[in-house]
Amino acid sequence: MLKSISTQIKKVFCRSDVKASIAVFALIPVGIAFLISIESGIIQIGDSVFSAMGYASVIIGLLKSLFLIGGIIALISTAIISKEIDSGLDCSYFTRVKKQEYLYVSKNISIVCFVTLIFAFLLLSSIVGWGIFLKDTEFGNSIFLSSDKDEAILLVFSIISAYLEMIMMSVLFCFVSLLFKYSKAIIANLVIIVAIKLLSNIETLQRWVPSYIGDGTGLFEYSGNELVCRGFEGLSVLLVYTILFAIIGLITYRKMDLVR
Repeated sequence: MLKSISTQIKKVFCRSDVKASIAVFALIPVGIAFLISIESGIIQIGDSVFSAMGYASVIIGLLKSLFLIGGIIALISTAIISKEIDSGLDCSYFTRVKKQEYLYVSKNISIVCFVTLIFAFLLLSSIVGWGIFLKDTEFGNSIFLSSDKDEAILLVFSIISAYLEMIMMSVLFCFVSLLFKYSKAIIANLVIIVAIKLLSNIETLQRWVPSYIGDGTGLFEYSGNELVCRGFEGLSVLLVYTILFAIIGLITYRKMDLVR
């Protein structure tokens, strides 16, 4: 099992599209900070003054709203799962592992590692960009998190929720990729991204929609203990979704004929 995980992680990070994605997410936050600092007009922020993590939260929210984060995770996940099944790679890998489900688990772990790395680069690059271009200017203060307790808690929950949403979506994309051949799987996963975003606009469903929870916008109206409770509620919902899709995907993969 450990050998299979190691093999899949190495294979994923040798992919050119994975390397390119990591580079993109490492450069965008610094680039946006630079554009803000020179008042280029390309990025409009109004009267906002950013802390380090406040800027990171805004960048993550911006890239999510542009479907860049979800789109890239969907494309990479679909290629690793659906395309490799279609090409017969999974059949060849299966001869090296004891159980068929080990292969699916190792692929999911490798994708989670990829998601974790791009999220880490987003955070690090945002902090670096803020420190170089925005700190102690009219666009940024010198505070890392926030001087306001509730705002600090909100930022922490927003960032953790965004990360868990990315993990959950990658697990969902892996499951959907089992159901279709590569081209159809890409379309299905991209449709899911748009559908989930549309569902987040329905007020009665918002508390249960991953993208709404991941945005953290539903926490703005709360403070104190209620803010903490709502924050943990959102994290719990994302964890339940992640576990549920992981289990369903594993069961589906175990019953699959890897030749299709």
